[in-house]
Amino acid sequence: MTEPLLSRAEWITVRDIAALLHVGEDTVRRWIRAKRIEAKFFGGRTGYRIRNTDLAVFLVSTSRSKANEAGNVTDGGDQK
Repeated sequence: MTEPLLSRAEWITVRDIAALLHVGEDTVRRWIRAKRIEAKFFGGRTGYRIRNTDLAVFLVSTSRSKANEAGNVTDGGDQK
């Protein structure tokens, strides 16, 4: 027997991600539309679902970009 396409272990709802990251559901949908996070639209009331692995990729890329932004801040003292 095959596993259902929307296995709870593999797919996460927009609502669940919003709660996990302490942001609004509209924010998660904006990230999806901006292609910052990969998602599949299943239509109707089901809406978007995000794979666990795609959420992990998003979180890693977000933390890296925040680290890069912090590393680019200079006080001007080391510039030549």
